[in-house]
Amino acid sequence: MSGASIRLQRWHGDAPEALLELLRRAVAGTARTCYDDDQIDAWLSALPDEAGWRQRLADADVIVAWADLQLAGFVALRAPGIVDLLFVDPGCARQGIGRALIARALVRARALGWRSLECDASLLARPLFEAAGFCVLRRQSVPRGQCRLTNFRMAFELSPIRS
Repeated sequence: MSGASIRLQRWHGDAPEALLELLRRAVAGTARTCYDDDQIDAWLSALPDEAGWRQRLADADVIVAWADLQLAGFVALRAPGIVDLLFVDPGCARQGIGRALIARALVRARALGWRSLECDASLLARPLFEAAGFCVLRRQSVPRGQCRLTNFRMAFELSPIRS
């Protein structure tokens, strides 16, 4: 996958199960570098079933990334300024997919007239969001089953589009 060209596009509701499977692979694979096995299992067990997943995506503004012909990642935005989901396929990690998705999310948020974006970034995603200019507001400890997962509430103040 190295050297692949990245193509970003708005998601139009097709194949939501492919996004859910990518999320599962990312949590089971890449997130394992920051969370232990019990935490990963708890995170995966808290994911919605396919019907719940479709419902979660129904009112989200989703941007997908393709590397060559492979689904490489996605970001989901939710009004009024939340980065709800950002995941990159483990086989496409560290190739600029996450940076490209955040950059496009910022453009989209400005186009929607939002003044800021907030997210709950995992230990793994925090450096990516910080590199994009997000600031940590607070560290959080989120219960998942018998475990607690650390993440960070982060924010980005959007400057208006100048004409």
